[in-house]
Amino acid sequence: MNKPFLILLLVLKLFAFSQNLVPNPSFEEYTLCPTGFSGINDSQIERAIGWYSPTFATPDYFNSCSPVSSGVNVPYTAEGYQNSEGNGYAGIGIFIDPNVGNWFEYIQIKLTDTLAANSLYDLSFDVNLSNNSHYAFRDIGAWITQEEVTSNNTEKLFSTFVQPTVGNTVSFLLDTTTWTAVNGSFKANGTEKFLTVGCFSDLNNLDTLKVLPGELSILSYYYIDNIVLKEIIPEIIMPNVFTPNSDGKNDTLKFKKINGVYNYSVEIFNRWGNQVYFNKNNLAWNGESNIGDPVSEGIYFYKIIYNGDKIQKGFIHLMR
Repeated sequence: MNKPFLILLLVLKLFAFSQNLVPNPSFEEYTLCPTGFSGINDSQIERAIGWYSPTFATPDYFNSCSPVSSGVNVPYTAEGYQNSEGNGYAGIGIFIDPNVGNWFEYIQIKLTDTLAANSLYDLSFDVNLSNNSHYAFRDIGAWITQEEVTSNNTEKLFSTFVQPTVGNTVSFLLDTTTWTAVNGSFKANGTEKFLTVGCFSDLNNLDTLKVLPGELSILSYYYIDNIVLKEIIPEIIMPNVFTPNSDGKNDTLKFKKINGVYNYSVEIFNRWGNQVYFNKNNLAWNGESNIGDPVSEGIYFYKIIYNGDKIQKGFIHLMR
């Protein structure tokens, strides 16, 4: 005889996130208001606390505290009008001319903490093409590294393509009005503590789109804002009641596998603490012990170990 029951679900978020590991992610905090575009020996981006240029090129800092006449006011910049949810953002220029030389600007910062080994992270940033740009690029990205990535020139950080940790590859970044979010997730090695944002295109296979007439050289300028790096804390959705009575309904307890969960093992214990079931990489239980005998009705406890050192525990009410 089937007993009436109420199935309770532990409703958990698929992804819980930790705090942002990028200090001053929206360029709101500053030592001094920017007074103009950066120049040699005048790195205005360094006025945004924590940020700097990893090369000899000159990325810029924009803030509403600066007068419009400075050219680096928000939203009235010398590169065109661009609003923001906050008061500040950064700007990076890209200039490519075989006859004159190349100019690639990047911004870099040290994270608030070293990333944890084998943990999953979500990385995102907003980008916007300036109104005065003649070309749009596709390969704008963010790179997470163990050490600072620097150079003593204004060229691209690497002459060939370097795969950024998270980069835009879907379409050209050509919106001059609305901010475009670039985002993705990755697994950390456990040594990373620096973040660099810029262009990682291959100079031998440059992917550009002309958006304004004129200008024989490739000239592009992007605003960067709202850089967020957070650890993804995956959790497993678990029912806590099931009825393995062979009626074809709710006969198997299924631990719903979601993105971000890997290398998992499941242990089931009875109320005396004895293990009745164990399995690796199989998020399901049919109410039988490891030797194939049906276990009795009652309360059981589970422990799931996943992603190396993550543990989730709870109880299960088995009803027949």
